[in-house]
Amino acid sequence: MKKSSAFTLVRPDCAGIDLGSAEHYVAVPSGRAEPEVRCFGCFTVDLVAMGDWLLSLGVTDVAIEATGVYWMPVYEALASRGLKDSPLFIVHEGR
Repeated sequence: MKKSSAFTLVRPDCAGIDLGSAEHYVAVPSGRAEPEVRCFGCFTVDLVAMGDWLLSLGVTDVAIEATGVYWMPVYEALASRGLKDSPLFIVHEGR
C-alpha cells in the first residue's frame, strides 16, 4: 500500500544536507541509495566524497541547512565536483 504525502514533490533530484562543525548528514531522495542518509566528515577528502556520492545518485539540486560559516567549504566542494550550475540552496544561515 502506497503512503499518501501531504507534500507535493517539487524537486525530485534534490538532496538535503544538515551541516555541523564535526560532521554533515546528507539525505537523498527515497530509493536512490541504501541507506538514504549518510554521514560525512568535514575534511576536504570527505567533502569530495560527498559530492561524488551525490553525483553518482543523480542529484542535481542541494538544500543546505547551516548556521554560521559551515556552509562555505561544502558549497565550494560541491561546486568543484560539478554541481556549480545546479541550485545550491543555503537554508537558515545564521546572522
